[in-house]
Amino acid sequence: MIQGSAVTLECSTDLDISHAIRWFKGLCAIEKKYGDCIKDLIYVGLRIANNVPPRFNVTPMKNATHDTRDLNINLTQLIDAGVYLCAERDPNNVNISDSSSAQLTVLGNYIGYAYMIK
Repeated sequence: MIQGSAVTLECSTDLDISHAIRWFKGLCAIEKKYGDCIKDLIYVGLRIANNVPPRFNVTPMKNATHDTRDLNINLTQLIDAGVYLCAERDPNNVNISDSSSAQLTVLGNYIGYAYMIK
């Protein structure tokens, strides 16, 4: 991905739980309880988390067999590079029942300056 372009990360579930999908930056939710990973939360099932920049949004779609929540990042920045985790929360909202991850690499321009010393 080139810095400044848009990217979409796709995720869907066949669970019959309303708003089951969560998006995280990093793999925290796999290693710990859901509640311990709030700082890494991007999407909470109904909306984007409060601390997430407005260039992030989620496209929800539901059909007869799947509930989809695709994560869109507009105008990607170098700080967006990393692992993104799409996770299904369990019905008790305690742990993650299933997950998939994607690695986002963002390429940018490096501007160097050459100085001539006399």
